[in-house]
Amino acid sequence: MVFWSNRNASFTAADVEAITRAKLDALSKLMNDEVYISREGVMTRSHAGTVITKRLLEADERLTIGIIASENDLSRSLVTEIVHQLQKEHPNDFLVRGDVVMPKKELESLRRDLNEQLEAEQAIDKIKFGSKRHIHLDVLEAIVSQVGATGLGNVIVSRSNAENFRNEFLNALKTLKTPTDVDGIKIAAPADVIKHLQSASWIAENVDRSIGSVINNRFVPRVYQNQETQGLLKGLQDGQPICLDDLKELGIRPQKLTKAPTIVLREHLLLQKCVDQIVQDCARELNSDGFSKLAEHVPEMGKQDTIAFVEDHLVPTLRGTVKGGLVVVPGEEYVVALKKNLDEIKNSIVQDFHQKGREFADSVSLEKVVNDSDINSISLHVVTEKQLQQEWNHQKHALPQTYIAMVVSKSVKDCNHAFTSTARAVIKERVAKLVQCDEAEVLAYLRGMRLVKSKDEKLYGKLQSELTAYASNNWARVDDNVKASLENDDPGHTEDILKHHYQSQSQVQQLEQQTEHLRVATVKSLQAQVQSAKDPALVLHLAVLIAFSSTSKGLLRATGKHVPKLIKLLQNLQYDPDTIQLFTSLKDAIVGGQPKDQLTEQVRSLVSQIK
Repeated sequence: MVFWSNRNASFTAADVEAITRAKLDALSKLMNDEVYISREGVMTRSHAGTVITKRLLEADERLTIGIIASENDLSRSLVTEIVHQLQKEHPNDFLVRGDVVMPKKELESLRRDLNEQLEAEQAIDKIKFGSKRHIHLDVLEAIVSQVGATGLGNVIVSRSNAENFRNEFLNALKTLKTPTDVDGIKIAAPADVIKHLQSASWIAENVDRSIGSVINNRFVPRVYQNQETQGLLKGLQDGQPICLDDLKELGIRPQKLTKAPTIVLREHLLLQKCVDQIVQDCARELNSDGFSKLAEHVPEMGKQDTIAFVEDHLVPTLRGTVKGGLVVVPGEEYVVALKKNLDEIKNSIVQDFHQKGREFADSVSLEKVVNDSDINSISLHVVTEKQLQQEWNHQKHALPQTYIAMVVSKSVKDCNHAFTSTARAVIKERVAKLVQCDEAEVLAYLRGMRLVKSKDEKLYGKLQSELTAYASNNWARVDDNVKASLENDDPGHTEDILKHHYQSQSQVQQLEQQTEHLRVATVKSLQAQVQSAKDPALVLHLAVLIAFSSTSKGLLRATGKHVPKLIKLLQNLQYDPDTIQLFTSLKDAIVGGQPKDQLTEQVRSLVSQIK
């Protein structure tokens, strides 16, 4: 109802408007409706709704909130409020989206076009339809619901077709027995409809999980998933690792597969109890054989996971399980060994080379070896890693090649040291024994010479010259000071020099014993020569030396020309008179050219009894 206008009055319109504005609240109460002022006059809210409704029902083209507000001189907020209220009261007569108001005539035209196109086509492209008619997709969605159609992704189809397409697609899913790419699941429907139905989001919202689900863009039937899961669980219980990709394809998280404790690697899953069994088997092998080929116990699961399993799980657990220390052998065989076993094998190899060193040293000729310098100059065989490896390869054993290579690598230095140190030590021992033998011989001759010197200085001088010549040719290993003293000094002084470099009394006693042993052996040798000699002069010569040795407890180096003086010396030493007489008789017979056979045999018989 309009209360005034711009017609002539006693009050101006401005005056009336001012008065009215001051009384709006009173008017609203009087009218029992909200009252607003526009350029047409005073307008109630219900009248504004009627005006706007009429405008929307009669409009031929799209309107906006701003246009309606301007036409009626009303605020945008009021018009917005009224329009949205009218939208609820007349849902099919016009449509409000944001600032845009679509009037009834345009809506009816759009519905008519949409129905006609749906009758001609199974599916309508939303974007093309909206673009052609200049409407937003949300507006189109609202219209679609009003014409008995529905949206499937980017297309619009009738509700009956949509239901048929859904059912047909669901039936197609139910017939699947194995995982299938969703792109390969086809039905008799427009391509855009199929594409929408194939989406993981649509399947997740519309397909019961008892039928199946989309995993990695493949539809996995629930029956197949259950069967495969049971198979994987059985394999897992049997000690087989499960590939995580297999679980992923079935849409199963590793933590949800089983409640039993597991170990999750980069690509595989194992039961902890299976790992424990592997540890027990390897520990048993270690304790029985000293080593274990872990690769023979670890299930096949690729290089990366095998390395991770061995290094991060198996070896650390074994270290805490077995006693004796654990050594990891480098190489792809994944061999571990007990440290004590490795040490035993290494020590065995080293001992072999100690023995080889002894054998080599025993075979070395010492003819020209006199001192340490000569010993150090002896060329010794150097053991190489390759040679040691070849030597192992010729032996029968069950040790893995990588284990042998590790043992060889750790042993080659010690083997060389064992061989060279033992060889040089044995050679040094042999040389020391030769030196002691020579010194024992020197001592034996010194004792003989001491007795000569005490009785016959002249004879001593001649024999000393012969002994010095013998020493220069035969006693190269004897200390030079001893040899020099032998030539110039008293035998007793030379003996002191000889014994001086022996560090203990026991060593001196050992020298004394060896000297006596040498003297006895020399006497026996001379006795044997006496028995085999044919020349009476040689028999007498040897017999005199034997008799002198028994008296002096030493040895004497004297040529045959000294025999008469030696017989005289024995006589002066109060040697057995009968023996002296026999020696003298044989000497005279030899010199006089008389028969000597009987005397020679008597000497032979006598000499055999001397000790």
